[in-house]
Amino acid sequence: MATQSKSNPYRGLSRRTLYDAAQKRAGELMQPGPKRTAKERAALALDTAHLLLVLAGHVDTKEFASQSPRKSIREGKPLAEAFAELHSKLASSTRYAVFVDAADAALGEERQRSVADSAMVHSLYHAAVASDEGLVDALAKLQELHERRRRKR
Repeated sequence: MATQSKSNPYRGLSRRTLYDAAQKRAGELMQPGPKRTAKERAALALDTAHLLLVLAGHVDTKEFASQSPRKSIREGKPLAEAFAELHSKLASSTRYAVFVDAADAALGEERQRSVADSAMVHSLYHAAVASDEGLVDALAKLQELHERRRRKR
């Protein structure tokens, strides 16, 4: 279990680490384990809530958003415009997911610890999310960084 704090201990972790934490937690909760005190159950519930909050940010919920294309159409927006906006948002969301996974692969768990690398990744973020061309350029730069880091090992 991650350390309790007022801030979320899962924020900033790689998708792989979050996946592993979720799998481990699900296994813990599904197994009949030792009896826990009320304090231990509360700590486990809070830690699980922190994990779920971060995982929820990785799930695309646009279908349920208050600004869905169907709602926009009901409010008078042309169908083509409403769904073109959805496409743009989904494409940006996909580019974000690809960029984050690539940054995690290039930097591994050190992504949060290396200030220079994190600054470089942050500088690529906006272009990567804005367009396919920006993402391709960002991926090429992450490739260069990944190769440099591999040579240092």
